[in-house]
Amino acid sequence: MARRTALRGTRALIAAAAVLLAAGCTSPGKAPAPPAGSAPSAAGPGAGASAPPSRKAYDPPVAFQAAGPVMPPGTSGGQVNGQGDAYGPFPVLLYGTTAYIAGADRMDVVDTGTGRTTATVRPQRPPFLYQDQFAGNNTIRPPVLVSAADRPTVLVPFTVAVPGQGTTPGHDAVELHAVDTATGATVWVAVIDLPRTTPVEYTRMATAYREFATVIGSYGTTVVLGDGRSGVYALNILSQQVLWHRDGLRTPVVAGPVVVGDVPAAAGGGAPYRLLGLDLETGTERWASRDVGDHQVFYAGPTRIAALVRPDRGSRYFTLVDTATGALVPVANPPQNATQPRMDCQYDRAAVLVCHEALSSGWSFALDPISGAVLWEIPGGMGSRLSPRITTVWHGMVYGRTENGPVVLDARTGADRNTAPGVAPYAVNEYVGIAQIPDRYGLFACPATG
Repeated sequence: MARRTALRGTRALIAAAAVLLAAGCTSPGKAPAPPAGSAPSAAGPGAGASAPPSRKAYDPPVAFQAAGPVMPPGTSGGQVNGQGDAYGPFPVLLYGTTAYIAGADRMDVVDTGTGRTTATVRPQRPPFLYQDQFAGNNTIRPPVLVSAADRPTVLVPFTVAVPGQGTTPGHDAVELHAVDTATGATVWVAVIDLPRTTPVEYTRMATAYREFATVIGSYGTTVVLGDGRSGVYALNILSQQVLWHRDGLRTPVVAGPVVVGDVPAAAGGGAPYRLLGLDLETGTERWASRDVGDHQVFYAGPTRIAALVRPDRGSRYFTLVDTATGALVPVANPPQNATQPRMDCQYDRAAVLVCHEALSSGWSFALDPISGAVLWEIPGGMGSRLSPRITTVWHGMVYGRTENGPVVLDARTGADRNTAPGVAPYAVNEYVGIAQIPDRYGLFACPATG
């Protein structure tokens, strides 16, 4: 349960395309504006550059061409089941007309206009290559975009093995690569050595279903990484130095200058858990929740998270939390499905939080995360409207599909914005949607047309 919760919590970080990331998880307001491996790839310097795109931008798009270049096989990250439902965010960052696709042993830089891989970034040490064959069990997450020395820079982590030497045992580490979007070159690599608490062979095959290192989020000059076990590291992207480290923080989310996650409430560890807010720069505790239990956490903007709380005593409840203080922001007249366990919530990287039944079209609703007001609800069942299977949300639009095909909803009103958008993208920005096309295998970069 903890692992699936973590998948849903991190999904809030993708919004696979946003103004700053045009997909990614950097905190809004702190990312570089869109532009007008251990060395440059064999394609040569500048091969991975995100040059000023010539295609027309639509922010947000509501229509797509139902055709486009086929994307590399690793684009979905093993997150799509046979019904086309995504268990978690694709390991894809969209920036301009370029897709950065993370994998266990590489990050491919792909031109979405042609489908051509223009650069590849690889770890310097042997990477961990285990890939679970079941949809949803792959924990590779998207690269993220940050501003490093005023340059748009993509960060991608790799879980690697540091070989032993003599009597010194080998151990795992995280390599964090910073890639310049203008040149495709790796600017720097930070290495975080992980503690060797168990034999490395066991650790690499059995820890937490063998989760990969991830970039949880960033704000300003600080990036927060998960080590693939239960550890969280904060790193300064200018000095490449670790600021602090904490073990046992589950479902971490970066919301502005605060890292939120839950920890065991008792010294012995394990359930129940208490929700904590940690200072991003120092790791010191800012606040702790009153209720203990289990928490499903979703990013809801730079000053909010949403949490489905299952208290150790009492009934489940859904609430918003002010991340600066830990104060609860009650949801006024919460929807009837707001306490359902199969919930996923996605922030549109603008002003709306959209929640829905995970892996289903059962129900959906939207909130204003600042006020807690419910904006709209499609309760499902035999009502007058079909709730879509939501694939992603971005900049005021909700993308998904019903039995009638792809559809785009207005995130603030819930009204149908386009009943024939061409495709239902899993990742989107102002230029392209990464989507399936009926009767064709794989994923395609479908250009935005309106």
